Amino acid sequence: MIRLFCNAESCAHNCDHFCSLSEVYISGATGAYDNEDTACKSYLPQPAAAQNYLKRAHPLTEIHCDVGSCLYHNGGSCRAPSLGIDGISAASWEQTQCSTFVLKY
Repeated sequence: MIRLFCNAESCAHNCDHFCSLSEVYISGATGAYDNEDTACKSYLPQPAAAQNYLKRAHPLTEIHCDVGSCLYHNGGSCRAPSLGIDGISAASWEQTQCSTFVLKY
């Protein structure tokens, strides 16, 4: 489990910059070169009027990852000590990115 910090405030799963999901999916373009080639596939846009008072933040989250060109990729999961998701004005998962991505040399 990894500490996940998320600034995709428009995501329905965002709960005070943590995720209310116990696991998330990070995906990337084949041969991802930088974090702009990655995205959080678990992102779900929150309807403007909706508020989910029942969601609970999960500071530690299971990360599933298919970005094989990342230094932290470990056979379908992530071994980074912590993970950041960017996308403060995201309207879809394609507008998010993994800010922890480091290109494997």
